[in-house]
Amino acid sequence: MKKRLIIIFLTAVLLSAMFFVCASAAENGGAQIICIARDGECVSCPAYSRQAIKNAARLGADAASVGVKKTADGVLVTLRSDELSAAFYGVTGKVSETDYKTLSSYRLKDFDGSETKYHVSTLSDVLKEEITLVIDGWEYRDEIAREVKELSAENRVKLRVRTDADEAALWSRENGIDVIGIYYGNIIFSAISHIKALSDGQDSWVQLQSGNFFSVLFNSYVMKKCAALSVKPVCAMYDAQLCGKRTDTVQGFDDIISRGFSVIETNQPALLVNYIRQADLQKKELEELNEKAKAALANGEYSSASSQRALQAVEQAQAVLGKTPSQLEIQRCTAELKAAVKALCPPDGDEIERDSLNVTPGKVIAVIIFGALVAAAQVYVYKKKIK
Repeated sequence: MKKRLIIIFLTAVLLSAMFFVCASAAENGGAQIICIARDGECVSCPAYSRQAIKNAARLGADAASVGVKKTADGVLVTLRSDELSAAFYGVTGKVSETDYKTLSSYRLKDFDGSETKYHVSTLSDVLKEEITLVIDGWEYRDEIAREVKELSAENRVKLRVRTDADEAALWSRENGIDVIGIYYGNIIFSAISHIKALSDGQDSWVQLQSGNFFSVLFNSYVMKKCAALSVKPVCAMYDAQLCGKRTDTVQGFDDIISRGFSVIETNQPALLVNYIRQADLQKKELEELNEKAKAALANGEYSSASSQRALQAVEQAQAVLGKTPSQLEIQRCTAELKAAVKALCPPDGDEIERDSLNVTPGKVIAVIIFGALVAAAQVYVYKKKIK
């Protein structure tokens, strides 16, 4: 009776462990790639316009980033430079020395310097758009917080800060508005300390920046720390000096995503949104192919060489599916899995004979158990004879 209970208990433990492993793998399915459109989508309209933010939302970007400056009469506008010539056609002077009525009469210039029909937007206007805003304007943080709260937009705003991480974290807790801390450098311990200070155990974002392609910021250790602290690492692909001189292209996305970054700020939001959609479709195809491969291995007898290759391909696929993979990682994994499944072949007679003679862990265990049983039987018979 006791032996039976022990067997039942061990079986239950084994099944529970298997379930736990499967559940853990399912929960760790990898974070969704998030696209931040730098100043909105600026192909058909200029940066700093409300239309650029509207276009980013329609395109499918997850967020748009805007800079904030203050006019002479205290109106917050979505500009990145205090110089009027940086944004407006045929105008010089300072934003901080110009009242909003005058500023709103100026026309924004396009990326090539030509005049457009668009005017600058106020922060309150873009806060009304249905898209998350990443705001650069720490010097106006309290005024920004007032406008955000007036429009009940706290859950759609992240204020990006270039200041002490502890100060930024305290301000975030006091105002109920998320912050994105920025770390620029190549010292791993400073980077980890910065990440920890800004982690709230929920959905924190931290921007990691370096001009060095081989910076420690882009290695797996830092990415694992981010994952452990529930921090999403942000990469600024719009400026090569901030992302290790990587390009704001599909090749750049492939590289930075494969390293573990899940939030990307780009000047090419249409390209990144399409990349994300294609990656999702490719990942779904890999999931289906992986299930078919596992079913084939479970229901058929194949040569040891082809089975081993297929098993390795399945394991690789599960590893890729268990994280946030790049398109290139998915494509390589899919190609190998297809080739491994196609190469599955039945064992020949010689192989069956060889397999029966091969020493495997299972066969070794079976021999040990058999030997133990024989020894126990001999002891039992010996004791009987003595009696």
